[in-house]
Amino acid sequence: MLMRRRLYFMLPDVECARAMLNDLLLARIECRHIHFLSRRDSLPDDLPQASVLQKTDIVHGAQMGIVIGGIVGAAAGAHPPGAGGPALLECAGRPRPPRRRAPRAVGRAG
Repeated sequence: MLMRRRLYFMLPDVECARAMLNDLLLARIECRHIHFLSRRDSLPDDLPQASVLQKTDIVHGAQMGIVIGGIVGAAAGAHPPGAGGPALLECAGRPRPPRRRAPRAVGRAG
């Protein structure tokens, strides 16, 4: 199984970023897996810049939303409304008293 990890480093200047890039390349990490994030237009062209998706981490958030939505949907689908059981919060552990109907008026139509 392939395991992916994200490592984040805070570096003080561009020279340290270049040294980190060289160290990661020497550790056989491909350049397409290395991204640098900086203030606007302060990153030199020789350092790979992070894309908008990597800056916002929207892909990871969407994946987590799909997983959580699937779990909640499966749990809600397992107990449809009106099926009884522990999914109904209406009874709160006590049986509900039977409904009383109003007596019908008995009389002649005429």
